[in-house]
Amino acid sequence: MAKTIGYIQISPGEEQTELIQKAVIGDFAAKNQLEPVEYIKEEVPRYTGWRERILGKKIFAELKEGDNLIVSEIGRLGNSSAEINALLTFFSDKGVNVYVAKTGIKAA
Repeated sequence: MAKTIGYIQISPGEEQTELIQKAVIGDFAAKNQLEPVEYIKEEVPRYTGWRERILGKKIFAELKEGDNLIVSEIGRLGNSSAEINALLTFFSDKGVNVYVAKTGIKAA
């Protein structure tokens, strides 16, 4: 059975957005039959690269082909378009599905 992780990234001082992100991810997962969702929250400044986050150190290593990663918005994955594109390429090469809940798109 495929695993689904809901990645919640908050910056310091942004605690109120955690509940919003969780609700958006949960709603998307329910509508797209991607439940159950294991939520992983990380408080880190947005300018921190994905390799230095739980996203790169744990989640990337843990997810396997056919698994799913859901974020509320694409900017939660990295601090620049180039960095986000590189991460999406790595996930795609690994066969991991990446979804952006607010826009309803499959990014990888």
